[in-house]
Amino acid sequence: MQLLTTGLVRRVEGFLDEILASKDILGGGSNDLEKEVEMHSAIEIILRRSRNKRLLINRMPTDIIHLIFSFASSHSQIHDPSTTLIVLGEHRKQIFIMRCVCTLWNDFIVSGSQYWQVINLRTPSGIIQSSLKRAENAPLCVYSIENKDRRSKEVVQLEATEKYLLDSITHIRTIRSEEPRFLPLWKALLKQSTPLLETLKLTARNDWSGLGSNFPIAEWLVNDLPIIRNVTARGWQPSPDAIWLGNLRSLAFRAPMLISSNLLNALTRCTGLLKLRIEGDGDDSWQADATAQPKPSKIAFPNLQILELELEPVVYIRYLVRQLEVPRETHASLRLVHLPHSEELVEDLAYFICPPPPDGAKSIKPPSTATVEVHTISNHNILAIYISGTRSVAFKIDPLNQWPDQPTFEHIITTINGRLNKPQISVQVDPHSGGQAEVLRILADLNCVKSLCISNKVSDQCYLDMLIAAIADPCEFLPSGISVPGEQFWPFEALRELIFENVDGASSEVVKLVGKRWRYLKASKGRWLDRVVLKGCLGGLSLARTGTNLEGMGVELFVDGCKYSEKD
Repeated sequence: MQLLTTGLVRRVEGFLDEILASKDILGGGSNDLEKEVEMHSAIEIILRRSRNKRLLINRMPTDIIHLIFSFASSHSQIHDPSTTLIVLGEHRKQIFIMRCVCTLWNDFIVSGSQYWQVINLRTPSGIIQSSLKRAENAPLCVYSIENKDRRSKEVVQLEATEKYLLDSITHIRTIRSEEPRFLPLWKALLKQSTPLLETLKLTARNDWSGLGSNFPIAEWLVNDLPIIRNVTARGWQPSPDAIWLGNLRSLAFRAPMLISSNLLNALTRCTGLLKLRIEGDGDDSWQADATAQPKPSKIAFPNLQILELELEPVVYIRYLVRQLEVPRETHASLRLVHLPHSEELVEDLAYFICPPPPDGAKSIKPPSTATVEVHTISNHNILAIYISGTRSVAFKIDPLNQWPDQPTFEHIITTINGRLNKPQISVQVDPHSGGQAEVLRILADLNCVKSLCISNKVSDQCYLDMLIAAIADPCEFLPSGISVPGEQFWPFEALRELIFENVDGASSEVVKLVGKRWRYLKASKGRWLDRVVLKGCLGGLSLARTGTNLEGMGVELFVDGCKYSEKD
């Protein structure tokens, strides 16, 4: 091999000397050295191209190469409605990077129509024109993402872009935009026939106030969209008369969005939905246009798999919860910005978690267990989530500043639990603020809390100490108002399992926690914890000491799912 290489080097050097000595190629003049350098560069390019033609990639079937390039550029996510606009931008960057690898890759990508499907409206119109030409008949994804850089001075040529897109309108499969300045472009496109349009997401923060139910975008969508499947609207609503509503599989209304009779009547046409999301905000008055149809009493979604409701005016509950009929196996979630302010709305929450069976159907036994998750949003605001089976209700609460006339969080949980036939509750807490300890005190006298889990890394030891105190320390009265002079009350009397997950030093804390109540239990011959579970907890007492101490107080220790024994 070495002799072959040496001989090859001599032949190449002789060949180069012959070329460089040729007056026909270099010519005469004072810049012979500069011309020789240019000649070497040209020869390098020729040799590199010759080498590239003999690489393995050129011996592979073209379809295989396309699959590899498509995988590298996340091609399969282009028309996925769950793909973020940032991912679409990264796809374009990846295509550009791959083109810069070598001339061979660049030529291959330029010749492939599938690599030019993503059109960013904020690029110059000339680039849009060339991309559309290269895309040929490939299904197009046209998008624009809001530019939050105020220093940017980019100029968008709407008229030229509109002309190029109108020529390719029959190939547009996805339209996604969050910028108001492109609304004239969408008006021009959507008024035309778009037979291939499958996903439409217009989420620009535009001011539609004062228009009632006469949303301009709804007027543009008068044509039939035969294969439309996914629509996301921010601030605007489709017309209830749109014939394409029955084609939808996914529909989302993003805030700002007023719940109106127009919206509810449009939902009655969406019988094929698999996923529905509604974010309702604005004032709490009922929005009914004088020319609109009456509000429907029931809206059925026989095939719905996912239902997500996020409501700011709590009164919106009464317009949606009892009107929407979905299968019991539907994963349904309801998130409220505020606690409900009336007993009627609390009953609506219970109805959402456990709706009655349809007329003529057999009664279904509710789940025997439920979960309450407590998460920190800010120093004062806590997100509490009640989960039962496939249903959940979330509340954003400030446990330190509740309105005195509001039903307490404890009362809401009690009402829901009553409808579910009092299931055993598991409480999960991540200690990142003092507000979570206050939530535990609110739940302290619920006799159905059987399991409590403290999870995630503790940001501050004082927050963990506050949780321990809320669980183990006696108090003179409970949140329900029960108080007997001279007597103390112990929280969470029904608690049987305590779990620490990824909480460093938990082995020491749990011994102190159980020990606080041990004397009381021993004197009253009462029963409390049966077992303590440690998962991924580091530091603190040795497991041997922890197990021995807990065993002496009648509590079993489990570590990472297995019962601890000193013999192990």
